[in-house]
Amino acid sequence: MPARNEDSTPGQARTSYFRVLKRARGTSRRILDRLRTLSGAFPDALPPNALEGLERATAEGSLDRRHSLRLSDSPTWVLVCLDPPPAVENRVPLRDHSAGGLGLYLERPVSVGTPLWVRLVDDSEEAADWTVVEVRHCRRSAQGWLVGCEVVRLPEEK
Repeated sequence: MPARNEDSTPGQARTSYFRVLKRARGTSRRILDRLRTLSGAFPDALPPNALEGLERATAEGSLDRRHSLRLSDSPTWVLVCLDPPPAVENRVPLRDHSAGGLGLYLERPVSVGTPLWVRLVDDSEEAADWTVVEVRHCRRSAQGWLVGCEVVRLPEEK
């Protein structure tokens, strides 16, 4: 899961995430405005319907409920249990993670609402503790099944 800066509070981190996301959305709007201008000057430069698709994606993006940055660490692997540990562990690739969730690639679909137990694959002797996540969405992808999860319980600090 994402590392936490010991000098910052969760509220400060959340404020920083919101600020970065707001800047990113502003940058996206400016790029789309620039593409509209350029497509008027160079109508054959963009594939047909490309601008309309981008405008539609931008409009739908306003429904985005994400509250923190989504980060991709590649390649990162995690262990996943479908039942509380000690259960059978599956080693799976981590697609991305944020302060409140993560995306995994699984070999088979999992129902929305299913709890999963997740921990980082660690080469050291001391393995990370289990985090409980809940499946929020599951869809087929080129790598198997992309499963989006929300963190519901972090490991207890020792």
